[in-house]
Amino acid sequence: VAWLIVPGLLLVGLSVYLFRRKPAEETDELPGWLRKFSSLNPWVAFLAGFIMVALPGVQYVYFLGGVGVIARSSVDAAMSFVLLLAFVFCLELMLLAPIVVFASTGKRGEEMMQKAKVWIGRHESQVIGVVIFFFGGFLLFLGIQSYMAAS
Repeated sequence: VAWLIVPGLLLVGLSVYLFRRKPAEETDELPGWLRKFSSLNPWVAFLAGFIMVALPGVQYVYFLGGVGVIARSSVDAAMSFVLLLAFVFCLELMLLAPIVVFASTGKRGEEMMQKAKVWIGRHESQVIGVVIFFFGGFLLFLGIQSYMAAS
């Protein structure tokens, strides 16, 4: 139980520290990691995005979870196949929707993206703090849940 609670508390503490840090000064200079992404040509950026999407296992968890729910349902084989196709379409739509929205907005989309890059560069610590908070909170939740179940 402590192996979940202690890291959870440490991550929550780190997230509070990061979130409370003062935002960076207003500047046009982007953080180094964001500057590297900005300097990529479109095909390299597309390939990097593809690799970042393909490597983490979260989409595989989505897919296998959906397949498991469809397999356990009480529908016949033909309807299961239709449900599987609809599910895969929804998963692909999650990947394609941001690309379509950005491509269809044209100049306005580029301006929004530039504003987002400046905002992320200024509030980098807060964004990382929020992400870490969710991981720490999840570990705390699991640790407390298992502690309550053991009692």
